[in-house]
Order: sequence, then C-alpha cells, then structure tokens
Amino acid sequence: MKERHPFKEDVIYRPGKWTTMERSIQYLRELAVLEVIYGDLDDKQLSKDPYEVMRKWDGKTTSNLEARLRVKEQQVPIATTTVHWRQYRTNRDSLIPIHKLIRRLESQGVISKTHSPFNSPIWPVQKSNGEWRLTVDYRGLNEVTPPVSAAVPDMLELQYELESKAAKWYATIDIAFFSIPVAAECRPQVAFTWRVVQYTWNRLPQGWKHSPTICHGLIQTALEQGEAPEHLQYIDDIIVWGNTAEEVFEKGKKIVQILLKAGFAIKQRKVKGPAQEIQFLGIKWQDGCRQIPMEGL
Repeated sequence: MKERHPFKEDVIYRPGKWTTMERSIQYLRELAVLEVIYGDLDDKQLSKDPYEVMRKWDGKTTSNLEARLRVKEQQVPIATTTVHWRQYRTNRDSLIPIHKLIRRLESQGVISKTHSPFNSPIWPVQKSNGEWRLTVDYRGLNEVTPPVSAAVPDMLELQYELESKAAKWYATIDIAFFSIPVAAECRPQVAFTWRVVQYTWNRLPQGWKHSPTICHGLIQTALEQGEAPEHLQYIDDIIVWGNTAEEVFEKGKKIVQILLKAGFAIKQRKVKGPAQEIQFLGIKWQDGCRQIPMEGL
C-alpha cells in the first residue's frame, strides 16, 4: 500500500492502548479504511490486526488494489498563449524542505522532468505545522486559460446549511488533490523550474485556475453515483453529521468506501472524527454552532 499511495509517509499505525472513547473511535475508523481497501481479499490473507496488515502488505502490489487508487486522466483547458515567467527569489528557509519535497514528489510520479516553452515560478508556502507546501504562481497562466462553466458552491451558503443541521457529532474527510491525474498533452502548460531543472505536474496542481472546479466536480459525481449519505462538500473537503458517533461513523465509512472505489487517494490523517467538535472550512463546529478558531485570528 505504501508503494501505491502518493502519500506513503502518512500510512503509519502506532500501536498503543486505547483508553478513551475518542481513541477507540479512531481505531475503529482505521480498521474501516483498511476493510474498504482490502475488503475483496480472501479472509485468510487479511489479518484482523491493522498493524499486521500493514506489515504483511508493505511494499507488495496487487493490480486489484492498485486500480482502486486511480482516477481517469483529465483533459483540461489549454492556455491560449504561451506563458513563461522566470523564477524569482524565494524564502531561504524553504530551499532544503522544497528540494526534498520535489525529490519525493518525483519519485512518486506526481511530478516529472520536462522541457516546455511554458514556465511559472514556484512560491513555497509554509503551513501552520511548520511544513512547506510546493505551490506555483500560476497568475500569468490563469489569465490566458479559457473559462469553464462549472463552479464550486458558495462557502457561506454551506456554512449556513451546516448550521441549520444542529448536529451533535461530526466527521470530515479531506481528499488528496494529487490523486487526480492530468492528460499528458495538457501537462506542459503547468511547468515550473527548480535549480535549473524544469518539471511539470502529472496530477492536478494547486493554484491553477480550474483545479478546484475539476476536483469538486469529479468528487461530486463519484458521491452521487455511489449514493452517498447526506453530506456537504467544498472542493476536496467533505463533512457528515449526526446525533450519535455511530451514525456519523457509518456515514463517513460509506463515503470513504465510495471515494476509494472511485480511485481517489485519502490521507489517513485527513479523516477526522467522529467528534463533537470539529473544524470545517476554517470554522470550528460544535452543537450546530460555529466560531472562528483562535489560531485563525
């Protein structure tokens, strides 16, 4: 599984005693994800212990499982004019982390070396946890990219709708952007340069004009076709709710199952809950009420 997952460093299980309800739910959720991924295997092949499952399948491949983690390559709009912006100076603190990140993304097939007349400068962004995100300044490219008709929901309307549910329990699921491949002929336009080597994205890149719309549409279609339980979706973020932890657990499990079968990658640490207090769209939710987290002020 680690070889097939674009974020293999996240597929880690840490054994320990589960002494609280929250940890027990976390353990059950991890078992549920494993059940979905390995559910079609012979029972004799599947250990009931998740740690044993990971040890047994680490580094091995099966075409059946591999196929579940793939989404169809997307034909995306092509820029009407070639855009070539040179790389500008970036934060010195980002140099080593970004270099390591680029090497890792290349080894995972998320990016690859290329020679393209297009080029956009990278603009590393440091996340709240101190890690760095490889983002690219696509402002020039976005200006000459044809529009598409689809759009993402209004965030404020989603917040009002979630508030109206007055739920007691919540769970959120964050799907990996990098699980959406881009057709080969569409890749040259999203090229960037790092240390005189040019790369391009093989997966849908963050910062590009239509990435949110394409991502939202694909996930929405998969959930509709899979007859997902009631939920709210904003691009790659999904939330479910209910009056009990068990109800929310079952809803979340169903949605994870649908998305994995559709080929989307889900980072283990990006599935949160069931919990009575949770963060969604930058808002902390509890008992149907919302408030901005203090760290966001």
